[in-house]
Amino acid sequence: MKKLFLDTPVKGLLYWYIFIFFSTEILSNFKLLERGYILSGEITFWTVFLFFHRKRVLYSLRNINLGSKSLLFILILLLLTFIQGFLSAPSTTDSMVYHIPRVMYWIQEKTLFQDVIRNSHDYMAPFGEYILLHLYLIFGNDRMLFFSQWIAYVVSIYVIGLIGFQLGVSQKSIKLIRLFAATLPITVMQASSTQVDMVVTALLLICLHLSLFLKDHYLAKHSVLLGFVIALGFLTKATFAFYVLIPISVLFLSYYNKFKKSAFIIAPVLLIVIILQFRFISQNFLLYGNPLGVKFSEKGEEAVYINEVISPFSMLSNLTRNLFVHLPVPLFPSLIRNGIVNLHNLMGFDVNDSRITCCGTKFVVNSILYPQEDIVANPLHLILILAGGFFIIFEKGKLNRDKQVKVLYLSSIISFIVFSALIKWQPFHPRLEIPFFLVGGMSSIIILSQANKKRILHIWVALSGVLAIMIIILNVSRPYISYNLFYDLVKSFQPITASVPEAFYIKPREQQYFNARYYWYEPYIAITTLIAQKNNKDTTIAFDLPDGFEYPLWALMKKQNIKARIIPYSQIDDETVLVSSSVDPFTRIGYKTVCIESTIKYGYVCLSERIR
Repeated sequence: MKKLFLDTPVKGLLYWYIFIFFSTEILSNFKLLERGYILSGEITFWTVFLFFHRKRVLYSLRNINLGSKSLLFILILLLLTFIQGFLSAPSTTDSMVYHIPRVMYWIQEKTLFQDVIRNSHDYMAPFGEYILLHLYLIFGNDRMLFFSQWIAYVVSIYVIGLIGFQLGVSQKSIKLIRLFAATLPITVMQASSTQVDMVVTALLLICLHLSLFLKDHYLAKHSVLLGFVIALGFLTKATFAFYVLIPISVLFLSYYNKFKKSAFIIAPVLLIVIILQFRFISQNFLLYGNPLGVKFSEKGEEAVYINEVISPFSMLSNLTRNLFVHLPVPLFPSLIRNGIVNLHNLMGFDVNDSRITCCGTKFVVNSILYPQEDIVANPLHLILILAGGFFIIFEKGKLNRDKQVKVLYLSSIISFIVFSALIKWQPFHPRLEIPFFLVGGMSSIIILSQANKKRILHIWVALSGVLAIMIIILNVSRPYISYNLFYDLVKSFQPITASVPEAFYIKPREQQYFNARYYWYEPYIAITTLIAQKNNKDTTIAFDLPDGFEYPLWALMKKQNIKARIIPYSQIDDETVLVSSSVDPFTRIGYKTVCIESTIKYGYVCLSERIR
């Protein structure tokens, strides 16, 4: 077991994350977030790490079994997603709106610290962007930002196999577990993305790996590492709170009647979580007046994401809708939707009730699996998880007496139920549910293996592998094949604001930034060209963009070598140049304005300067 624990890839990722956190925070204290310091720090870190682990790294490389069909298939998936990420520009809406803009402000100011709100998402956990910050400064551009998610994808596949080994399953079952993790549709989509959901997943799986080790072998240093993993998980995304219930359940069942040992684990974990969260929580207090950055109005808390009604019926509504996001229905989808609508009527809820539905989204039952990185369905893996539950309930006699797998299965189900009970439904939840699918899927594979259903598992994993390849090739954000010839068949699933998917090696990189808002491409180009003509390093620019589509402006200004400083709209003065987007041309007394209309008459992008 000790030989297994924290193998080199796990150590590498975890220690790198810890290094990123402390180096970024320390350099921020001195306003030294610059390429030279980050690059030298990264070189030093990896030199030291590889020096002390060189024997293990060489041993691992020499013992890679390239004759393993499952390993070769996983390597093909890794290669395809790496090429896809490397040759594509970031284009996900969230990345354009806040993930990468946060990084650009930090680089400009040379510090994380801020005393003014710059972005509508400044309250959100920032560690995922710390990783993007390092990658941007190391390479000097956004070419490798996808690596944050890709390497988390790689390590997640590896760690889930280690967890299977800890649970005592066979090598054949471990191969199946890794294949199912590698072929989960939402993971292959996220592997080439610049979001943070694979980072959350990797931290959760490392947390579970550590918890299983601590279950049998208590060591203080491992408790400290668990504290770092949990702290960084919370600092990456709030949804980590739902899935950390899984490793906590493992520890609880092991230590609930061992007070002293449990105290030795809990104390360092809590201390580290508080210490690592302290600066960011303090910043939220400064910016928003509360630790979570929740907006308040005269009527009380504005519940944007949290359910305003929590009851058995609201939970059943969200559970039903969350499940059907992953179950495309090729035949009679409207009939299924009508049945779900009628169920809601019986419960006294509208199927799109704003109290339990986020952001004005509408529930539909899709007829196909649409390969978009926020909404892609995971039907094979969901059916596998449901089958695992069936065998736990109805085939008890065929399963062994090991309770640990059942605990992991049930805790993953509970985490999904709690998620559905508390978080407003929206169709973009699949990427938030990756930990549920991986842990629930792993547990189900073990359960079905014990029930002698290995032939079914092999068929299922073969289907999953075929589906994963198809999804990678047809990924609408960065496809290997352009959609021009068959777009009419799928355009009803594509937002009207998104462009027709084109192969990433054909479409110019600067146009790819606008995949989600193609109508802004020409206006943004024209506006940044105007700014470049009067380029002055003392110029300050403020963005007034209702849809928050900000990063493409940063990218275009960098390409044109514009040295202007970007400031929040709240800090504008008479010298500030305004870049705004709106349905109608921008007008303000005392300002000279040039407006460029978008190609689909969606609105205007305007450049405004104070008349002197």
